[in-house]
Amino acid sequence: MIGFIIKKAFFDTWDNLIKFVVLNLMTIPFLFIIYLGLNFISSGNLLGVLLIAIGLILFILHLGTIAYLIRDIGNSSFGSMKDYIKYFKEEFNIKIKFGVSWTLFIILTTFSIGYYLNGEGFLSLIPLALVFWFSMTTSLAVILFFPIKTRFSGNFIKIVKKSFIILLDNSGVGIFVFIYTIILLILSIPTLGLLFPGVSSIMCVLDTTVHMYELKYDYLEANPEADRKKLPWNELYYELNENIGPRSLKGMIFPWKD
Repeated sequence: MIGFIIKKAFFDTWDNLIKFVVLNLMTIPFLFIIYLGLNFISSGNLLGVLLIAIGLILFILHLGTIAYLIRDIGNSSFGSMKDYIKYFKEEFNIKIKFGVSWTLFIILTTFSIGYYLNGEGFLSLIPLALVFWFSMTTSLAVILFFPIKTRFSGNFIKIVKKSFIILLDNSGVGIFVFIYTIILLILSIPTLGLLFPGVSSIMCVLDTTVHMYELKYDYLEANPEADRKKLPWNELYYELNENIGPRSLKGMIFPWKD
């Protein structure tokens, strides 16, 4: 399953590279607002916190929008950029709720960790450890929030619950995908995530992961007696693998020559 997640996400990214770069470049205004906020904070102006919050919420709205486009791509559809406005309006209230909640979580967690790091003595390490592990566990779960929202039904609270339930039910894969996401983030640093891999490639990995969960739970619903530890993954993603098809290096670079 993990191998296929990497394979499918890579080829979906490669086949839509220009589109993904455009989506990455669309984050420039949000990153600029966050940058201004950091400058204000460094000079002691609390306006910086507001600017960072606005920038983060807008950035999260963008992620929630491209999640639908990447879902279409993952389903072997075209995923047209013309659908961006339509998907921006899709479940807008849920996007706002998640954007505000996650922004508050990031700001409060950052201040809490900073506060306890400046504490003295062993006792300050206990709340620091609690805040750290709570934030890590929450991040592991909600990193899949938007892909889960695009593939499973439910309101804001139900999707949050599903995020944690799916993490607990697939903890090994969840930890691997989280580490893989961190690696992609590091690889994005040289271009500030504006070219490659960037947030679009990361969202593609997350959507592919949730797509595998979708296939898993559909199969288990149809076959309740099946062994959850021995699922026929080759059969479950057979059609998706066929859509990828055999690839050669020449075909990837010069597809018209294949």
